Amino acid sequence: MSLALFDLARDLNKVNAEYEVVVGDWNVKNPGDRASKGADGRRNTAMVQRFAVQRGLIEPLKPILGGGEVEPVTYVSGERRTWIDYYLVSKKLEDRGLIRAAAVLADPINESDHKPVMLGIDADTALGRSKLWDDIKQAQEENDKSNRNAKFKAVQLGKVDRVKGYQEAVVKKWPKEGLLSSRITEYCNMVNEMGSRVWEDKAVEEDVVAQGDQLMAEALGAMLAGQEEVYKKLPVVGRRGAGGQRKHQSSPAYVKLARR
Repeated sequence: MSLALFDLARDLNKVNAEYEVVVGDWNVKNPGDRASKGADGRRNTAMVQRFAVQRGLIEPLKPILGGGEVEPVTYVSGERRTWIDYYLVSKKLEDRGLIRAAAVLADPINESDHKPVMLGIDADTALGRSKLWDDIKQAQEENDKSNRNAKFKAVQLGKVDRVKGYQEAVVKKWPKEGLLSSRITEYCNMVNEMGSRVWEDKAVEEDVVAQGDQLMAEALGAMLAGQEEVYKKLPVVGRRGAGGQRKHQSSPAYVKLARR
């Protein structure tokens, strides 16, 4: 749980949005719910509580219900009835009156054993007060200018030769001198052992984030290099030297090259 929350916090920091809305099947009781009976449950709920406090997040449904002893139920298993599916949202959304509704649907959908949770937000007002649309537009423009997506599509799970070529390329590009795999394992163990202490000290959090970013950069570099290798071997459509594009299909020329 601590590692998952740490990864989530890092991703949210990268977005740097004015408002944050997080939802999911937490498999952990809501921090505002009655305490779990087991020690593990209480510890994990405490981690979610600290995460929420650190980021200024609240659970929006309980205040709408008026507090008290009434607890929503989102998961039923035999006699067990729990509230483990919920939203955590920026308190500023509530303070500015931007939360319109929150609820738990009466019945599950899509054959799930969880009941859906719903949240209504005045999105027009919320988005108008943030830089979110500018960020989305900039990201789309950068994506349009880059051919990284085309290279990523070159590795298709349904094409065994391409997957094999990608795996071999990543192994060749994977940093060996730094023992990256061992460092990643040690890093994960460290974060799990630290638990919520990661967020209690700003200097510690920044150091842990920096270590994680460095490991991610090294791993991502190897994976992108592997994609590049597969992409280079795709057959080119059009006249060579005239801006021909690489075609993402198993043409006879590609199959022959890949098998050789």
